[in-house]
Amino acid sequence: MNQNSMETIFDSNQKRMTHKWSHYLEIYDRHLSSFRGSRPTVVEFGIKDGGSLQLWKEYFGQGVTVHGIDINPNCKEVEDENIQIFIGSQNFLFK
Repeated sequence: MNQNSMETIFDSNQKRMTHKWSHYLEIYDRHLSSFRGSRPTVVEFGIKDGGSLQLWKEYFGQGVTVHGIDINPNCKEVEDENIQIFIGSQNFLFK
């Protein structure tokens, strides 16, 4: 079976741990591939080990800005070039 770009990046990951259901990778690629190379901004709530942030960074390429938001202050450790971490809760959205 041929892999799409998202699956290839996910399967070759040797960096931070990430967990994605395999059928999501095909859906992400189908709907997001047109944004590759276009300098998108990605926001992810709940970043745990930061692997998903690295996946987005590699998938979208140079010029992407990735923002991660997590309640755990230790998540600041996964900041990297083009990856910025904010400490906070999504609870404010539901008040």
